[in-house]
Amino acid sequence: MGKKKFISIEDFALPSQAVDLVKESIRGGIEYDAFGDRQVFTAIALTTSVPLTKVEATGYGAAFSGLNLGTGMRHKFKARILDEDSPHQFLPDPCALAKTGNKNKTMSAIQRHTDFIQINVKGDKVAAGDIVEVVMRKNVFSYDLQVGLFNKILAFNAEAADLLKDTGCITLAADFDYKRIPPKTTSVDTSDIGAAAAISVVRNRTDGATRVGQNGHGYTVELVKALQQMEADPSITAPDGGYIRKLTINDNERDGWAFAKIIHDKVTKKSWDYVYKLYPSKNARYILKKLKAEEKRVGIGGADVNLAPWAAIFDEQLQKDVYMSLHQKSIAIDYGTTMYTGAQVKFLAAAALSLGTTANATRYSTRKILGEPIGGYWTAATTSKLTRTKPDVIAGDEHLHIEFNLPTGKV
Repeated sequence: MGKKKFISIEDFALPSQAVDLVKESIRGGIEYDAFGDRQVFTAIALTTSVPLTKVEATGYGAAFSGLNLGTGMRHKFKARILDEDSPHQFLPDPCALAKTGNKNKTMSAIQRHTDFIQINVKGDKVAAGDIVEVVMRKNVFSYDLQVGLFNKILAFNAEAADLLKDTGCITLAADFDYKRIPPKTTSVDTSDIGAAAAISVVRNRTDGATRVGQNGHGYTVELVKALQQMEADPSITAPDGGYIRKLTINDNERDGWAFAKIIHDKVTKKSWDYVYKLYPSKNARYILKKLKAEEKRVGIGGADVNLAPWAAIFDEQLQKDVYMSLHQKSIAIDYGTTMYTGAQVKFLAAAALSLGTTANATRYSTRKILGEPIGGYWTAATTSKLTRTKPDVIAGDEHLHIEFNLPTGKV
């Protein structure tokens, strides 16, 4: 197919110039367009698809005047054509830039690529690194490089290695997948708590898996003070096993990464049915449905598990105040109880309840106490009924789950 070329009639106004016009028509007739009538291409998604507002969607609809875009909510993502003689070959290659480690230049190059519109997303939302089939609309010169249409996912990121090995995009797919996720939560030091009360405070896992935030630190400070006051009260008898001399924090803050690992481990070791029974709330079911839809990308139980898609879901939903646990909002903390007698557990729970159970403007207060794992080791959450149902079994994750209120001004 010959490409259209615009010429000025003034250049061929004289009879003597007619021969030049004939020569030009011959050249135009044999000029080769490598793309022909081709409109469908293979591309790598450079970003994860994001929903469009109604105004944005209307604008993109106008850009495709005359084409049937279908109905349903629209998403958009950036992608780079991978085929030979790519219409994107003149643009800086984000795949090559990613290898250099220059993320600013890489992201700048990504933004110069085509927006592709995905219609009526139902769980298979395009993620960065996915291989996709797209439609580019021809114009008089080459292609409309501003906007194109998504057809289908050819390979998820986790399965795309073979397709990417010759394109130089493996680094991009690995390094830029789900970069909208916030940095992983870090932990604050707890060694400054409890020294005056001769109570040591430690984290259960020293590998960083147990994360204590500022709120967890503040609540533990108040709890240690309450334990000290109870110990000094002559009307309160020391519990069987003695006064508590060590508090072990199993968990406090959980970001999306932490919760993604928890769910992955439970699904791998047990099943989805087990997880659904464990988290029966409406919010949890809503999140679990989204997690299950991303199961392929995560690669559950495989050698190359990628928790990023699940971590993204947890963090995105938390922004909408949809969460699995108050650990995600940093207002829940777990204290390990495997080292305590039943009386010591009750003593600890009583100290927590002495902080008050309603919101307090000046200090932390206790909202709720649960003995966990529920149904396995504790019968109820009240201090009078906190007894082990299986006293001969010591569970590694046996703990008191305490939800608390923050002092005014705390976040």
